[in-house]
Order: sequence, then structure tokens, then C-alpha cells
Amino acid sequence: VTGYTLTVDIMEDAPASENEEVVVAAIEKGGIIYRYTTLEKALAAADENATITLVDDVTLTATLNVNKNVTLDLGDYTIYGANVKFGALQVAENKKLIINAKDGGVKGGSGADCIAISVLGSLDINGGNYSVGPDKNGLGNSCIEVRKNAAEVNIYGGTFSSEAAYMGFYYVLNIQQTAGVLTPIVKVYGGTFIKYRSEERRVGEECRSR
Repeated sequence: VTGYTLTVDIMEDAPASENEEVVVAAIEKGGIIYRYTTLEKALAAADENATITLVDDVTLTATLNVNKNVTLDLGDYTIYGANVKFGALQVAENKKLIINAKDGGVKGGSGADCIAISVLGSLDINGGNYSVGPDKNGLGNSCIEVRKNAAEVNIYGGTFSSEAAYMGFYYVLNIQQTAGVLTPIVKVYGGTFIKYRSEERRVGEECRSR
């Protein structure tokens, strides 16, 4: 038979029964769909430039270091960060993460110095919802934070918020900048930024707002 593509589901990390973990992510390789019960296992199995598709919400127990060039297709599902420092996702230096989302997104944790997405490399965001809770003192955390010189973030759409303020500012987008060196880049082409007022800036803190 010609002209057809055979697609086969392979439970690479499949639960043995309905009482065990559910599948949360899938990767298509050569017409075969591999399914995984954790996002960490899916990322470990992904090839460079692969697309990891969420098929359920994900709750992380530690920061997920994205150390490959990959695309996360979140659809309507959400990644919930751990309540630890740096929280949800961290994009490694010299790596690129692309996020495509509809109603899904990334929610950083709370009760610590959490960040929804910490960027040392490159990040493109196409839609979705992104937020972070307050720290242990009820003060604001960064939703998207660019933490490395020469890192780059491109935002084409989505909704972004920090649930609390720090010293009167909401750190919706935040750049860590060191004087006298190359400045990280944040380019915004679209999106909604809750309580963000770009005209209120200070040197070294261009992306916080109040």
C-alpha cells in the first residue's frame, strides 16, 4: 500500500494499569508517537529541534532545565512550577525554547524566589498564560526573567502577570543587567501584560513595572 502514513502509539513510559501515572506528554518520531508520564522523561528522550506536545497538565517537583533546542506545544494544558527557587522552567545558555499555547501556559510556584520561566538562552512565546506567585513574605516574584547577558526573549502573544508587587513594582518581565556588558534582549510583538507600565523604568531594571 502506498500513499499512507502509519502512526503507531508507543507507550515509552507507559503506566501498567489505570491506577498508575497518566501520560502527560508525547513526541512524534518518524510517524510513531511516543508517550511519557513526566515532562522530564519526555525532554530527556527528545531529539534536538523536536516538538513535545502536552496531553495533560504537568506539576513539576523541581526546576526543569531545558538543555536542548525544543518546542513545547502546550495547547490548553499548564505547567505548574515547584515551590522552590527558580520554580518552573529554565532555558539553558545557548539553547532555544519555543512555546506554543492556547489557554495553557506556565505558572511559577510561590512561597520562594520563584520564576515562571528563567532565560539564560533564547525563548520564543506564541500565546498562552504565564504567571508567578509571591515569595514566602508575600512579595512579588518575576514571571519571565532574563538572567544571562546575550540571552533573548521574543513574545508574540500571551497573558503575563505577577501576583504580588515588590517595592511597588510588578516584575512581569524582568532583565538582570550588569553595567558595562552586553544587555539581554526582550522583544514584544504582542500580548497582555498585567499591571505592566513600560514607561516606569530604572537603569538595570528595564522590565519591571508598577
